[in-house]
Amino acid sequence: MKASEHLFDLIKSLSKAERENITSLSKLHIKGDENKYLVLLQEIDKQNEYDEKAIIEKLGYSKELNKFAFLKNYTYNFILKSLEDMSVLPLKLIRNKISQAEIMLGKKNFELAALLYDQAIEMSSKYQAYPLWIEALKHRKKIDIPQPDKNKAFPILRILEANQSFFNYRKLFIMVRLKHHQTSFIRNIEEKKEFKNVYDEELMESNSDLNFGHKMYFYLSKGIVYYAKKEYDKAYIMGNELDKLWNNFPWMIETRVGAFYNTYYNKALIELNFKQYKASKN
Repeated sequence: MKASEHLFDLIKSLSKAERENITSLSKLHIKGDENKYLVLLQEIDKQNEYDEKAIIEKLGYSKELNKFAFLKNYTYNFILKSLEDMSVLPLKLIRNKISQAEIMLGKKNFELAALLYDQAIEMSSKYQAYPLWIEALKHRKKIDIPQPDKNKAFPILRILEANQSFFNYRKLFIMVRLKHHQTSFIRNIEEKKEFKNVYDEELMESNSDLNFGHKMYFYLSKGIVYYAKKEYDKAYIMGNELDKLWNNFPWMIETRVGAFYNTYYNKALIELNFKQYKASKN
């Protein structure tokens, strides 16, 4: 799949609310009489099948193909960034619950405060928002009202450990993404201290309610490494593992929009090369 087709698919996947939000944000970036990025989005959205030649002619880029390529790339990234900005909404809602609970504590309305903290804990658990989860649990323990049993399923210490582990995997992903073009780095990555330290952790523990982010960054990192090393069969396996992960935790897309779209962009590249790799071996 070409990058242009990814832009087409991305635009077609937008909900009405997402389109309205992106349109509002795009008005802040107007240069001249109109926003070229919004115009491109609207023109692509009108098509049932992607026809780049027709769009180039209509927007007057026939003699400026480099500018059109830049416009496509900017539009693609602008949409992803807009979706990512929207994706913080669940975390804002959790923060609001905690703030409201604090207000109720100040008013000595302990029952309502406990209820709000319990709601914040449940949402934090669902989205694996470790810092907010820990904060809500700590404050909830101070209220002398019995907690729901599900609040006690994950002790604070275990969540703290998961939070630290999450940052380690994210650090690994950032390192791999920045250095995957360096041949010597990729060739020796499995001997790197940073890689070994993370790789040796208890990544595959049975309870996925604590390690969605760990697995996501791990599979993305390994996929990048295998792709850079042209080990397309292994990269293909990592792509499939990511696919299963998103299918098992579809609500996590709300808070990881960029990673979700990058997963399938990378997966398309890997599958294309994997097919060519298999064909060359036969």
